[in-house]
This record gives sequence, structure tokens and C-alpha cells, in this order.
Amino acid sequence: MRYPVPALLGALVAAGVIAAAPVASGAEGVLFVGDTSYAEPAGCIQVGDGSEVEVRNYTDSVVRVYDSPACSGEVIDILPPGERDYFRARGIRVED
Repeated sequence: MRYPVPALLGALVAAGVIAAAPVASGAEGVLFVGDTSYAEPAGCIQVGDGSEVEVRNYTDSVVRVYDSPACSGEVIDILPPGERDYFRARGIRVED
């Protein structure tokens, strides 16, 4: 089967663009919330009912702690990489 050269080149260019597209990923490292670990965490993580919980941020990203499970509303605190603390959290957002 013969393909016209322009059509073949167009298909190869399109395949190259798709292959070169960046892949979304989370923070490098591990986030611990209580006894639960999240490897390479990203976005908003629902963490509980507002009971006090230990958060250990062993990632390379900042973590924002929220009083709502949807990571909206009031930011309770900001936890830098390598830090740990106790919070009455319902949602945690890992920054990109």
C-alpha cells in the first residue's frame, strides 16, 4: 500500500507532538496523614472528619491544610517540605 508523502509526514509530526507532551505528576516523595501514606501526592486529598491528625510532609512541595474536605475555605496552615505537625484537617492540597 502506498501513502502520499505529505500524509505520512503529517502523521509522523502529530505522533511526535503527542509523544513530547508533558505528563502531569505529583510531588516527589511521600506525604503521611496519620497512618496513611501517599506516594507522589498531587492535588486535594480528603483526610478525615476534622479530628486532630499528624501530617508529615516528606515531599518536595508545600502542603496547604484546609478545614474543608474539598480544599476550599480557610487555610489552617502551610506545611513546608520536611516538616510535620498536628492539625484538625479535613483536606490537604499538595502544591505543584
